[in-house]
Amino acid sequence: MNTNDIVKFLSKLDMFSKIVEDENKEAIRKIASLFRYKKYPKSDTVIRKNDPGVYLFIVASGKVEVLLGGNDLGITFLKAKEVFGEMSLLSGDPVGATIKTVETTGLLYAESSAFNEILDKYPPLQMYFARLLRQRLAETNKETESSMGRLKAAYKISEATHTAQNLEELYPRIQKIIGELMNAENFHIFHYDPLADMLTVSYYVNEYRELPSSAKEDFSGYVLKTQKPLFGSPEVIKKLIKDGEIISTSRTPVRFWLGVPL
Repeated sequence: MNTNDIVKFLSKLDMFSKIVEDENKEAIRKIASLFRYKKYPKSDTVIRKNDPGVYLFIVASGKVEVLLGGNDLGITFLKAKEVFGEMSLLSGDPVGATIKTVETTGLLYAESSAFNEILDKYPPLQMYFARLLRQRLAETNKETESSMGRLKAAYKISEATHTAQNLEELYPRIQKIIGELMNAENFHIFHYDPLADMLTVSYYVNEYRELPSSAKEDFSGYVLKTQKPLFGSPEVIKKLIKDGEIISTSRTPVRFWLGVPL
């Protein structure tokens, strides 16, 4: 991306729309001169949680995933024209989430000093980032509340494993605990044999589909095979099916799916 490309791209962003209206093109050109462009390969880590905030990033092309928690649980995706890194620059706190590319991705980035210079010179951007900061904080608070709920559920499950008389008693109790966090009417616990690529059913309640036989066929098998938590938003589910990682056998479309390896 050369300077002219960056100018053209920034001119189309909502955050700079007021400047485009009120100022001449030279203003956008000056802002563009503060940005650099870099292309990242697929699955590359751009920033890590708890790193110091150094840059403001704008996605120019491709897509990145926002990951939270010790197990890097994906919570959302950011695509072209969306920004990240601004919260740590505005607050002075470390980076709050890990950002990883989902595909080959082009990013524009500006150093914190350049970001502050832009904010000082163009008041409309102060309003834009103030609104964005409020939105991000609201999302963070929501995630914190959700995390507390998951922590309480983990404690209850731990307690249940010590007090249940047998597995037949334990598994329904786990389902009930998970049901306090989300709809768990369709719930199952499998054991995965990596050599045979087979799932052994320990507990299964599902009103929509039959038991899968191969780990490649189902969301549960995918989680057990990768040993990573999966929050399947519609976008994530669509990509996994497209890539052949899973084969959905449900008679009704799966909207959201959550799985955690034990």
